Amino acid sequence: MKKLLSTLLFIPLIFLGQNQPKTAEDYLQRGTSYVDIGNYKDALDDFSSAIKIDPDYATAYFYRGVAYSDLGNYEDAIADFTSAIKIKPDYTIVYCNRGYLYDDLGNYKDALADYRSAIKIDPDHAGAYYNRGHLYADLVNHKDAIVDFTTVIEIDPNHPGAYYNRGLSYYDLGNHKDAIVDFTTVIEIDPDYSGAYNLRGLSYSHIGSYEDAISDYTRSIKITPDYAIAYFNRGLAYCDFGNYEDAIHDYTTAIKIHPDFTIAYYSRGRSYSDLGKHNDAVVDYTSAIKIDPDHADAYYNRGVSYKRLGNYADAIADYTKTIRIDPDYTRAYFNRGVSYYFLGNHNDAIVDFTMVIKTVPDHSDAYYNRGLSYY
Repeated sequence: MKKLLSTLLFIPLIFLGQNQPKTAEDYLQRGTSYVDIGNYKDALDDFSSAIKIDPDYATAYFYRGVAYSDLGNYEDAIADFTSAIKIKPDYTIVYCNRGYLYDDLGNYKDALADYRSAIKIDPDHAGAYYNRGHLYADLVNHKDAIVDFTTVIEIDPNHPGAYYNRGLSYYDLGNHKDAIVDFTTVIEIDPDYSGAYNLRGLSYSHIGSYEDAISDYTRSIKITPDYAIAYFNRGLAYCDFGNYEDAIHDYTTAIKIHPDFTIAYYSRGRSYSDLGKHNDAVVDYTSAIKIDPDHADAYYNRGVSYKRLGNYADAIADYTKTIRIDPDYTRAYFNRGVSYYFLGNHNDAIVDFTMVIKTVPDHSDAYYNRGLSYY
């Protein structure tokens, strides 16, 4: 997670409700105390009073900007951070925070410029590298993200977030070996980091170490019992083992936690189908479609289940919907052709098998079935 940064003020404490502030520093200190208790209205008033007394008080602009940020008022926050920078051009933390807001608003160009400015002023500012690494990762520039997270680790060798996010970039690049190393380091630093167990489990799954994956998902769930994605991922690992019953149990738990978990319904439907429970599969594919009406795979697999139940008309309807969503879905043409054949509609079957052959010229089953349809 990216961070909005703040600094501690070493100014004598003014207790709330006592000692009317007299100086800009007094108002600033009381304003920060108001922020600590969530009283942003009075905090903003005090920061504004500090600025009124001293219009060149960069720190007051900074803290008022932080308060505006906390309230979601990014426009005024950016204006205050900009004012602080004009007064104090080497104010590193303000560049970081303004960059964070630009990043959150999707203004990546200005965000990168601010992070670069912060790093130029302070080459050892871990927060600037960390947030820039996040931005690079969001832009799918994982190589530069890895460089920045590595720099954070060089500055702060015990930074779990840097290892975690570098591991995530390695994962997205398909470098599961290095991802596992980084997630393991996160776990060594923070043994209760459930997300690291989950992602290490995914990396283990990708290299075929399903037992290690299941162990990690289980540990993740133990730490965070309502971690729906960990249940889902463990369900996938059970499927890889052919253990469909335990997979169904995990998908069901994930759905209880997250009732709109489309892919969990879809995957549970696949497991029911693998067990030959096509009526249950149809129910789950239908649930997935209700949540995501353009889920081509759900329509296709529901069509497969209908076909296996002998319901060729509904199968054809689902294959047709699949093709409307994805006109290049070759398997949908093939299976629709099979369903047409079993209904005695050989002309339409021939059309579909011909379409398959145009797409996949060496599809032997399509040639064979088209041959049968000609009779």
